[in-house]
Amino acid sequence: MKPKTMILMVVAVVCGLAAMYMTNRLLASKDNTPPPVNLVKVLVSKQKINAWQPIKNPQDVFEVKEVPEGTYSPKFITDFKDLKDQALKQPLNEQMPLTKEDLFTAETAGLIGQLKDGQRATAIKVTPESLAGGFVLPGTKVDVMWIKHRGDGDSETRIILQDMLILAVDTKNTRDEGQVSVLGSTATLATTPQEAQDLALASSLGDLRLLVRSPLDKEKPNYKPITIADLGHSQRQNGSDPTTNPDDPTTSSGAVATLPTLPAVQPKPEPVVEKPAPPPQVTHTLRIESGDTVSKTVFVWDGEHKCWEGGEGRKADAAKPEDAPKPDAAKPEESKPKDAPKPQPAGTANVG
Repeated sequence: MKPKTMILMVVAVVCGLAAMYMTNRLLASKDNTPPPVNLVKVLVSKQKINAWQPIKNPQDVFEVKEVPEGTYSPKFITDFKDLKDQALKQPLNEQMPLTKEDLFTAETAGLIGQLKDGQRATAIKVTPESLAGGFVLPGTKVDVMWIKHRGDGDSETRIILQDMLILAVDTKNTRDEGQVSVLGSTATLATTPQEAQDLALASSLGDLRLLVRSPLDKEKPNYKPITIADLGHSQRQNGSDPTTNPDDPTTSSGAVATLPTLPAVQPKPEPVVEKPAPPPQVTHTLRIESGDTVSKTVFVWDGEHKCWEGGEGRKADAAKPEDAPKPDAAKPEESKPKDAPKPQPAGTANVG
C-alpha cells in the first residue's frame, strides 16, 4: 500500500472516532438536564391558623410561595384581597396552601352564617296557624303578632316585632327548589338580644303568630293595640288603613270608615281679677314733752283685734270706737275700716 493511502486512512479513522466521541458527549449532556418546569404563585400559611379566626390583615398570616404547575389546583387562592375579613372553617397548618373550600361562607356555615353582628338565633314554638298555614319558609320576612289572654275585658293583640328574618323552620335552614310550604313546631328568627327577651316574655304570657310580609316592604308603621272593644274599628295610629279610600265613605270590605279624631279643645284661660287695694291705715300720734326733750310715738289701729298697735311693739290700751282718731280728710271715705274708731287729735303730755 502506498504511504499516501495509509496516511489518509489513519486520518479518516481518527476523525470518525472524534465524531463518535463528540456525539456521545452531546447525548449524555441532554439526558442529564431536567426539562423546564412552570411555577405558579399561591398563598400558604406562615403559621398555624385556628378555625373561625377572623383574618383582618392577610399579609400577617399568609405569604406567597411558588409551586410547580402540576401541583396547582384552581381552588388555590392567589390574591390577598380574597382573604380580607374572612375566616377559616377548619384549622390550617403551617406552609399549607389555602383553598376556597377552607374559607367560611354562608352556604358552608349553615344557619349561623346568616347572622349579622350583634344578632342571635331565637327559636319560638309555632303551630300551622301561627306559621300562616305553612307558608313561612327559611329566608321569609315576617311580623310577629302577640295575643294576650287576660279575660274578656283585658285581652288584646299587638304587633311587637316587624321585618324579622326566618332562619329555619324546625331543623331546616334552607329552602328547596320548588318548595312553597313547610310545617313545623319551631321557628328560628334572627333577633337582637333585646328582641329575644321580648319574644321570650310574650310567648310566656300569650300566643305568637307570624305574619308573612313582602321582602320589598321596609316600612315599619306604629300599629295600635287592638282590644275586644276595638273589633271592627281597628286602624293605624299614624293614619288610616291603606285599603281605605279617602273619597269613599266605606272601606273595601263595606264597613263604615272611621272618622278622623278631632283635636282636643283647649280651655279658655280664666280672667285675672285684680284684688282691691287694702284700706289706708288709721294712725294716732302721741307727742311727749319732757323738759326740752320732745318725742313722738305713732300708733296704728288694728281692725282685726280691735286695738291700737305701735310704740315699742307693745299694744296700746284698747280704745273705744268713738275715741278713735279720724282719718285724714284727703283720704276717701270707702277706704276707712268699718270697725275703726273715730280719730282723736294728737295728744300732748307734759312729763315733769
